[in-house]
Amino acid sequence: MVRWVSANAPRSRQRAVGPSEIGVDCMRRLAYRYAGAEPVNTAADPWFAFVGTAVHENLAIAIDRYNAEVLGPPNGSRDYGQRRYWVEERVTAGADQHGVSGSCDLYDADRHVVIDHKVVGATALKKYINHGPSNQYRTQIHLYGLGHAQAGRPVREVAIAFYPRSGYLTDLHVWSEPYRPQIAHDALRRATTVRQLAAALPIGHIPAHADQVACTWCPFYRPGGPADTTGCPGPG
Repeated sequence: MVRWVSANAPRSRQRAVGPSEIGVDCMRRLAYRYAGAEPVNTAADPWFAFVGTAVHENLAIAIDRYNAEVLGPPNGSRDYGQRRYWVEERVTAGADQHGVSGSCDLYDADRHVVIDHKVVGATALKKYINHGPSNQYRTQIHLYGLGHAQAGRPVREVAIAFYPRSGYLTDLHVWSEPYRPQIAHDALRRATTVRQLAAALPIGHIPAHADQVACTWCPFYRPGGPADTTGCPGPG
């Protein structure tokens, strides 16, 4: 049942390329998405994503309740339009038909900070504490920042909250940096290049970024054969 729900979740069936994918290191993986290829990697265990979705949903409930019961009447004068925390707001980064849209986890209207939630394991949490987020995560949060900015909301800072999948709330690690719209614009230009390559070349000719860990989670990872229009063998 967990596998069925995960496979049929809106995110799993999403056709449009979203902010969470634009910054992926592997151009070939992004090309598969633009080409509309169907996922072939059925071996990846969905549990981590399932847990992450559950945490995201509960955080949204918690923050909405905090907005209404602590910050809103009768404890304050805010109405919905004046709320401090904007939860799961749909934003679009980009000015043309090739802009990318997605739901941003959190926007702090008082501090002008865009925040993304990530639920990670102990090894990944240690890596992010020591080295900061991946290019993919960093690009994603700046794209959300651009989306909020284009919607007329001021953005001063972007942040990623790394929640421990196993551990305590005190293990929460928050990374942040000033909002840099150039990161988002560069990512959108790169995505345009990949989209054009996917339309002009066999996908197997598009450069891949082989990574032993990342490849096993790629929807198009298919070991044992050549890279073609349906799958990629990954490392080696």
